[in-house]
Amino acid sequence: MYESITSIWDVLGPIITSFGADYPIVATIVFFMATFRIFMKPIMTAITKYIERTPTKSDNKKLAKIKKNVIYKIVIYILDWSLSIKLPK
Repeated sequence: MYESITSIWDVLGPIITSFGADYPIVATIVFFMATFRIFMKPIMTAITKYIERTPTKSDNKKLAKIKKNVIYKIVIYILDWSLSIKLPK
């Protein structure tokens, strides 16, 4: 009864693997972007939330100073533009 139903991987798997074999640079870039998107936002959010929940206020001031820094804003802009990573502002 269910032999005719194929999974999405059965259909897209060969297309994706052949594309990755034909264009390894593009596959590497996509892998790099996906890896950064998976790890960077949760890590930065966890660091920010940890600093906000600590009882001392000096670390909150340091974080605010870092986030107001021009270099930080440039790095955030470049990551957003190049890797489509939306880090907390």
